[in-house]
Amino acid sequence: DATACGLTFESPSVFDIEIPSGFYSVAALTPYAIDYISTLWLSIKMTQNPETFTHAGFLSLVKSYVNFVHWFVIRQKTVNQDIKLTRSQEIFHRFLNVVNQFADKERGIEFYAQKIFISPHYLCAVIKKESGKPVKFWINKQLILKAMILLKQSGKTAAEVSEMLNFPNPSFFSKFFKHHTGKTPKEYAGE
Repeated sequence: DATACGLTFESPSVFDIEIPSGFYSVAALTPYAIDYISTLWLSIKMTQNPETFTHAGFLSLVKSYVNFVHWFVIRQKTVNQDIKLTRSQEIFHRFLNVVNQFADKERGIEFYAQKIFISPHYLCAVIKKESGKPVKFWINKQLILKAMILLKQSGKTAAEVSEMLNFPNPSFFSKFFKHHTGKTPKEYAGE
């Protein structure tokens, strides 16, 4: 039972805050924070209307959104520093961060295990224990999310998205996408 919203940027430096490449975090928002973020998100969506769109207004709203979310996540991490994660929880969080960064380029379990400095067998055991899902589930989930964003937001064709996500060919990408979403890339993009 969760709702998520977010933005991805090619270069977060435009927001005048230090956001590390591949920054990925989850934060439980307070009711006030939910209201604030919802209002900002709605305002950002409203700027898509050509009658109300101005580049400066859009950029200002997005900066406010990014700054608030970044501040809130950092604040929550600081508050939660007293909470000690178990070794397997720490590995799971590190794994998700690495998957977020590399799922479009790397799909092998060995790659992720090497990045976290553990054996592939141990990685599989820890991820299964912590999430109830296998390593491949998380890699594929991130890959599908990236594909969905690219298909909906970038205006790229399925063949271009297939190439960007390093699939061997568009046909393989289409089968993979349909297996995980129930729709072909063209059906999804055309909604």
